[in-house]
Amino acid sequence: MLKLNKEAVKFINSFNALNMEKSQKNISKNMQFEIDNVAELPGKNGIKNAHKN
Repeated sequence: MLKLNKEAVKFINSFNALNMEKSQKNISKNMQFEIDNVAELPGKNGIKNAHKN
C-alpha cells in the first residue's frame, strides 16, 4: 500500500506540473491515460479486482 501511496503522490505532483496551463479538454485526455496507468498498480501488487472494491 505504501508503494501505491507514493505512486499517487508522484502522479499528483507531476500532473499539476504538466497541466498548469492546459485546457480542461486536454487535461481530461491526459488524466484518463494516467488513471489507467495507476489502476494497474494494485493488480501488480497482488490486489485482485481492486477497481471493484
